[in-house]
Amino acid sequence: MFKFKKILILCMICFLGLTSVCMAADASNLPQARTTTPSSNTSILNTDVYITEDNAVIENTINGNAFAYGKSITVKGTINGDLLVIGNNVTIDDSATISGNVFLVAGTIYFNGKTTDVYAVGQNFVLDENANITRDIRLYVSQFTWKGSIGRNAYVVAGNIIVEENSSNLIQGNFEYSASKDLNIPKEAVGGEIKFTQMAVEQPNMTQIISGYITSFVNVLVYAIAVVLMITFLTTKFTDKATYCLAKRPFITAGIGILGFVMIPIICIFLIAIGYTMYLGAALLAFYVLALSMTISILGIAIGNFIAKKLKSKTKSKTILFPLASVIAIWLLQLVPVLGTWISVFTVVFGFGILIYSLFIRKDVTI
Repeated sequence: MFKFKKILILCMICFLGLTSVCMAADASNLPQARTTTPSSNTSILNTDVYITEDNAVIENTINGNAFAYGKSITVKGTINGDLLVIGNNVTIDDSATISGNVFLVAGTIYFNGKTTDVYAVGQNFVLDENANITRDIRLYVSQFTWKGSIGRNAYVVAGNIIVEENSSNLIQGNFEYSASKDLNIPKEAVGGEIKFTQMAVEQPNMTQIISGYITSFVNVLVYAIAVVLMITFLTTKFTDKATYCLAKRPFITAGIGILGFVMIPIICIFLIAIGYTMYLGAALLAFYVLALSMTISILGIAIGNFIAKKLKSKTKSKTILFPLASVIAIWLLQLVPVLGTWISVFTVVFGFGILIYSLFIRKDVTI
């Protein structure tokens, strides 16, 4: 275990060293993190802009790309590049001009500006009457309200599309849409062809349901076998530490699991948004995803090792078989209606907490 820790620490030092070297070499070219607020005086920014703020307003002239994340984001300025926005409510004002592509992920999107192409995913997308998209628009939304003009083609997947009956010349090219039913789209509004594809909601039959459960079970079991074998043979003391966290320090373990589950994604977004620590944020995000995928296996190891100790029959084979049996039991409990939801939450919280907490336990522990 001591050797494994030394190797892990050495790898982290090498990674951080490499990251700092890359940053030092490219510091003059790296994008700066900026936050804009409403002001009567606009400025010209010759750089990419990164914004993480609850209520942000972009009203500068940006000679580069703009990236924004927050609850409410309003774009009023000129962006001579691409725009990527993730938020609850996004407004592209009629004074906004984006020369590149626009990528939007939000609950409500109000678009009234000018750009070339738009790609959006959300609940409600409003393309207002002053909007001008010179090329294509691609939407995957629940509702699309269509008033503005589109220079070429539109590809829309929506539950509902609202178009005024007297609308004309809204789109110069083709309009392809998928919905649950055919909608009354005025022919005068579309210069090209209108193509409708019905969204089919298929109910899986019994064979498909059983096949899905079998596939899920095999995937969980194979992954659990890989994790259990790796931990058993590479980190011999981890099983005892995992059981110690669950049996002797359950509240601390749960607290660490909840805190880590909530805070690590926030830290990742912050590190990536800064720019200089982008690689570190990406590495932490990769660890977070990997750790979440291992939670059921980690919890299974803790429970299986605890049972083996209580039965006083801990052998090398049983340190593998008992955790796998525990993983199967947890997976089956997760399938139970209502109870399964709580079991899943318990698995993530304690599995994640055990993994993080055990990294800080240096002494040998006994149950």
